[in-house]
Amino acid sequence: MQTKNFLICWNSLYRYAKIRESIDFAPRLDKPSPSPKFNFNRRRCLIVEDQVMFLEMLSLMFQDNSSLDVVATATCVSDAQLICETVPLDLLVLDLLLPDGNGISVADVFRQYSPDGKIIILSGQASSFQVPDQLLPHILGVVDKTSAYHNIQVLLDGLSDDPVYALTPRQFEIYKLIGAGMQNKEIAKYLNLAIPTVETHRKLIVRELGVSGAELIRNAALFNRSHANHF
Repeated sequence: MQTKNFLICWNSLYRYAKIRESIDFAPRLDKPSPSPKFNFNRRRCLIVEDQVMFLEMLSLMFQDNSSLDVVATATCVSDAQLICETVPLDLLVLDLLLPDGNGISVADVFRQYSPDGKIIILSGQASSFQVPDQLLPHILGVVDKTSAYHNIQVLLDGLSDDPVYALTPRQFEIYKLIGAGMQNKEIAKYLNLAIPTVETHRKLIVRELGVSGAELIRNAALFNRSHANHF
């Protein structure tokens, strides 16, 4: 079943690559890529995937997004953790099943060194995957590998256009709890924070998003509903 699912996903991305080649601006995958140069106006992305062809196809797809720079790739936990420790990152695209361990250990290092970073989880069983509590503020989405191209594109479009994704992980977490109908006192208790701390975050969220208090509640609720399948 895993082989069948991978072939479905690979065929979709392969067709995408052939389309890019047909209009003559796809990079050649048989030539080494130049060392990445950081563009600090774009989000710096690490892709971690052990199936090399799938990794190359994902890299190819990401190069079409003007708001992203793929600054590094890795095929195992140890290499990915080293990159997370040494390279400034904004986005981690992470396969959970890696040859030398569980991808969650990479995510833990990523959040330690990139506290404002976001994570897209790749999984063959996305619908049943439970996001660990410590990663919730960082998770942009959990994507089934059999439909990776479409779902990742939706998430990346949102990352480019939605100011919600400019919030810090703590603000993003509070924003989602506001959308769930929780009051400041309830949020403070749930997150083990002081009520004034939650109030301060809420004011910063309102300022960052440019909305009123009532709009904040309504927009947060709509955000939760529209992204229900991605968390």
